[in-house]
Amino acid sequence: MSTAAAEPHTVRGWLSTVDHKHLGKRYLATAIVFLLIGGVEALILRIQLARADQTLLTPEAYDQIFSMHAITMIFWYASPILSGSVTLFRS
Repeated sequence: MSTAAAEPHTVRGWLSTVDHKHLGKRYLATAIVFLLIGGVEALILRIQLARADQTLLTPEAYDQIFSMHAITMIFWYASPILSGSVTLFRS
């Protein structure tokens, strides 16, 4: 493997690398971003449930945010964090 492929110094090089250590870092960075997005979704749900007469969301919007939160946390957070950890810490 050449030095240029092992250590990308540009955005294009970093995005096009096939080095498993760099790919693992990208997976983990993506997972952190989606963790924050899922946290905002959870916060919206908790605000809605804080009081009985809260009108932040309609029932339909609540159902949609609830489903979006589940999809975000399982597919967009849990999968990349597990894949990134395995890829990054592989010998």
